[in-house]
Amino acid sequence: IMTKSGARGNILNLGQMSAVVGQQAIRGERINRGYSSRTLPHFKQDDLTPQARGFVESSYRKGLNPQEFFFHAMGGREGLVDTAVRTSTSGYMQRRLVNALQDMIIENDGTVRNSDKNIIQFCYGDDGIDPMHTDHSDAVNLDVLLLKAKALDLNEIRKEIKKSPKPKTTAKKETTKKPPANKKSTPKETAKDEPKKQEKATKKDQVLSEEELRKLYNLETSKNAEWRGKLTKGYLDWKKERLG
Repeated sequence: IMTKSGARGNILNLGQMSAVVGQQAIRGERINRGYSSRTLPHFKQDDLTPQARGFVESSYRKGLNPQEFFFHAMGGREGLVDTAVRTSTSGYMQRRLVNALQDMIIENDGTVRNSDKNIIQFCYGDDGIDPMHTDHSDAVNLDVLLLKAKALDLNEIRKEIKKSPKPKTTAKKETTKKPPANKKSTPKETAKDEPKKQEKATKKDQVLSEEELRKLYNLETSKNAEWRGKLTKGYLDWKKERLG
């Protein structure tokens, strides 16, 4: 998982742990130095087998035998020396290059020029491609793109598209202006009109009979006008307010 995601290690480390460590090299060559006509005293003279020239056929999971461990230690020791010695050499070379090339820029016409406007290159790197964005010196590596495209699972992509929330689009409603309706102008009710309404209500109540008044009282207050054959005080007060 870590190898596929790019978090740590690569496919070579995975193969060395599970399958075979592989050929050990010193300065880019197979191991050929050691005793006369052989690399270690464990092998016969003029032995031409891969194991006698630094090939480790065991894996880290299985474990290395003594001969394989010696060859592996040779390559590891070279790595330690490179870390200590070549780091300073390459760092000093980089410092000198930066100081020598710090005034060079790429003009709008694509040429590389120095501070005196002298042309150093007509096109940066002869192809105008930024090495930082290339794939093994190619602007586009079609083989890698095809492998990535084949590795894609279309079903998973469709599921992710379905899961993603769709942007809410509010459809604009077409509003048609309606012609203003001719409203009948009704005079506003004022405080002066309230006593007139009360007078009309009392006149209507005076026309009603006693039974109708009791029913009206029952509807308005949800209470009975009579209790044990007698008129209640609440009904009498209500009747007095109604009839004035």
